[in-house]
Amino acid sequence: MVLAYFDLRPFWFLGGMLVVVLLALGLRSWLGPRWSRGRAVVVAMLVYTTAFGLFLTEYGPFVGRKLRKEFRMSWRVEPVVSEGVPQGFKQPGVRLEFVDFPGHVAVILSNDLLDHLQRQPTGPVPVVFEVTYDYGRPRGYREIEIAGLREWNSEFSWGGTVGNPERSPWD
Repeated sequence: MVLAYFDLRPFWFLGGMLVVVLLALGLRSWLGPRWSRGRAVVVAMLVYTTAFGLFLTEYGPFVGRKLRKEFRMSWRVEPVVSEGVPQGFKQPGVRLEFVDFPGHVAVILSNDLLDHLQRQPTGPVPVVFEVTYDYGRPRGYREIEIAGLREWNSEFSWGGTVGNPERSPWD
């Protein structure tokens, strides 16, 4: 868990390690005379470290899982003078809206993208997203291909919802 850009996992690891060592020392008598204190503590620490690494770090299969998803999106030019556009940005915005998930939008301030989309036939365009999931829940996404364009210069971008959409494209 990240709290205001401060990662709490190191503290969870150290606190959990202390609990595991105390439990190992407490359960040593239950494990029998073959187990010395040192052996019980080392085995408990190895099991805990392995489980922590598997379930609570980016190295396990549950955190940072990336999937590619493709959606049809309608697009239009977002005026530079808009509520969402921060002051000082000069490039026009391209507002992309999901065809199958109305109310979900992404806005990208990019001349390159706008020029490319204006050369496309009218109508929805395919957009490929890379979505990052933690424990099956979406953490974030980024556009990696829009109507065949894979690279573009962008000043700024954001996404969000308009109104109260019933379904999300990320679920």
